Amino acid sequence: MLIDRDPLVSLNNLDKLNERELVAKANKVLGKMKEGHDLGPEGMRMVGESKLKKGGMIYELNDAKVEKCLRGEKAVFAENLMAHWL
Repeated sequence: MLIDRDPLVSLNNLDKLNERELVAKANKVLGKMKEGHDLGPEGMRMVGESKLKKGGMIYELNDAKVEKCLRGEKAVFAENLMAHWL
C-alpha cells in the first residue's frame, strides 16, 4: 500500500523512525480503524515498510486480501497514520 506524504505538512518525523517503529504505528492505526467495523479478515496487519525519496512509504501487508479491504479506506488510514506523527 502506497502512502504519500502530504506536501503541505512541514513537520515530518519519519526520518527519525526505523522500519519496526513505522510498522508498529501503522498496525496501531489499523487496529483502531477495525474497532467496531468489519474492515477485513482477522489477523490483518502490516509486516514491512519502505521509505521513498520524497517522503512517502510503501507498506507491505500480510495478505493480498487485506490490501483489497483497505483500498477503499486508504485515505482514512493515511490521515490517521499522519496524525500519529505530528
